[in-house]
Amino acid sequence: MDDIRYALQGFAVVDTRDPMTFPLAMDSKPIDDSSTANHLTFAALDTWGECYVEPEIRTAILTFADRLVSLGFERHEFEATPDVGSIFERIYLPQLAYDVARLNDPQKSLLGDEIRFWVDRAAEIDFRQYMDARDQRGQLNRWCSAAFADIDFLVLPSQHVLAWPVDGDGSCNEPLHTESIGDRLQFLAVFNLLGWPAISIPLGRSEDGRAIGVQLVCRRGEDMKLLDVATILEQLLGA
Repeated sequence: MDDIRYALQGFAVVDTRDPMTFPLAMDSKPIDDSSTANHLTFAALDTWGECYVEPEIRTAILTFADRLVSLGFERHEFEATPDVGSIFERIYLPQLAYDVARLNDPQKSLLGDEIRFWVDRAAEIDFRQYMDARDQRGQLNRWCSAAFADIDFLVLPSQHVLAWPVDGDGSCNEPLHTESIGDRLQFLAVFNLLGWPAISIPLGRSEDGRAIGVQLVCRRGEDMKLLDVATILEQLLGA
């Protein structure tokens, strides 16, 4: 976590073209005492809207939440999350279309094959879809702002499906530019789009040995606090 903290401090910038970015307080005092767990509150989500989450993942998230309570964290309950359908298709792609439209031809030529695949998909987005995506993004932002009023961090799956099987040589047997990658980004895409800090850490493995991750999220601007929470969990859980 210290490596991530130093990298964030070194590369943190404000993009003046993007109204969603703002300066971060990099000099905040780290939370370095694991007893602080007794003063931190969290909520856990094992699903999002109507999104299907594989049973092994839901069980792992709920077990993790119970473990946090046993360590002294206070758990709060959440109301139902807003269901906006496929977050990647309805919100992420329209935003990608907007970002790519601002690139010039030399910049576009630097994009890799996987990114170009999604750039081509984003090019099919029309103005109506983009404006609808902005409305959905605002709905999610308002929900997050209200949901985080009484908690310090949120716990939810990194992905709603198990990781892709890995071949014996350590390579993934499914290319990244296939349609399925978009489906796998449902949980990760939410906070990337909103600008809320999130981090994924290993949680365990499925019965057939595939990795399961847990995503931790803090309020906008609390990037350092998020790293502190992740550090505390590493210390408490022996990660």
